[in-house]
Amino acid sequence: MLPRRSQLSLAVGLAVTAALVLIPWTRNSFIELLGETLFVSLALLFAFTFAGAWRQSLLPRWVAQVVAISVAALLAPLLVQLFSAGGDFSRFISSGPQCAAMCW
Repeated sequence: MLPRRSQLSLAVGLAVTAALVLIPWTRNSFIELLGETLFVSLALLFAFTFAGAWRQSLLPRWVAQVVAISVAALLAPLLVQLFSAGGDFSRFISSGPQCAAMCW
């Protein structure tokens, strides 16, 4: 099951708003920051949607959604930063600016 158009619109709108709010505190360009916030917001939206559509009897649906969002919220920013480091984890760890927010 895919997210509805209204959910996608809300996620994109919140990502643009977050990028506009965060731009004074970063050294990134607006386009870079917008890409990062879009990726994270869409990852959270898809995690929520897929966890809600998953048919299983182990956990209640809302617990599965909370777990999925928690995992996505931890991994999505890391994936964005790894992508900007060329996918090399050792280069990511050794770089100060890229690792500052994630390794803190």
